[in-house]
Amino acid sequence: MKLTKPKNGGRWPILLPPTRNLSWVEEYRRFATTPDLHSLTGRGDNMDRTKALIDAVLSRVPLGRDDRLIDIGCGDGRFLDIVADKVAFAVGTVPTEEERARLASFHKRRPIVFQAGRVEDLRYEGPPFDIITLNGVLQLLGNEARVRRALSRIAAIAAPGARLYVGELPQAGLPRKIHNSTGRAIIYMLRQHGLCASLAFLRHLWRRRHRFGRYEKPRLQIFSAASDDFVALVTSSGFALQKTWDTVEVTGEASDRLAQRQDYLFVFRR
Repeated sequence: MKLTKPKNGGRWPILLPPTRNLSWVEEYRRFATTPDLHSLTGRGDNMDRTKALIDAVLSRVPLGRDDRLIDIGCGDGRFLDIVADKVAFAVGTVPTEEERARLASFHKRRPIVFQAGRVEDLRYEGPPFDIITLNGVLQLLGNEARVRRALSRIAAIAAPGARLYVGELPQAGLPRKIHNSTGRAIIYMLRQHGLCASLAFLRHLWRRRHRFGRYEKPRLQIFSAASDDFVALVTSSGFALQKTWDTVEVTGEASDRLAQRQDYLFVFRR
């Protein structure tokens, strides 16, 4: 198909919604409208990392036929699709109704319940859960107060002896990622966030009159904590640490960012 120059003042139509300065919730609401369901994981087209993280949960968190499982911030629902036949009941939560509807339609033939709501406002009417998983979720809350509130809601739906898996939590003091050229920044965006975000980034540069050069990746407020501090925080909600490991050990990626992230497995003691 041949493209002709538009007549609206010589400007091309905007094909992508703006992505800068969106809240995390609005960003995931936007992901729900993209063709690629995997975009709901927030990892762009990096499906290998998603698979590696799922395999890590399956290998480290014991599942039982009688277990009730909830995956908070369930992304594209791939993990739930795998474990739905291994447990008695599976629930996935996402922050927006748009994501919930998309997942419910895609996984409609699977025994999975999807629910919309933010983790710090988590509610579930029914028996408590034996397995609770959160991967790449708590850091998006931005500060300790919201994380504490989320942990209190998680404790409220946990059964005695419940296993809590927390994945990809950043260690305190993450440095900003600085790129010395536009090309490197674009490559970073493609690898970490996928094609749509990369195109939006290019449009952002174009709108600023081609100000190419040094680019500092914008950073929304992220919650991070030293391992001992985070363990103490979760312990105050009634959980006890079972084990912890580096996220980079799971993915096998040579990534400074992942090298500074930690995975945890806790048991509910109340």
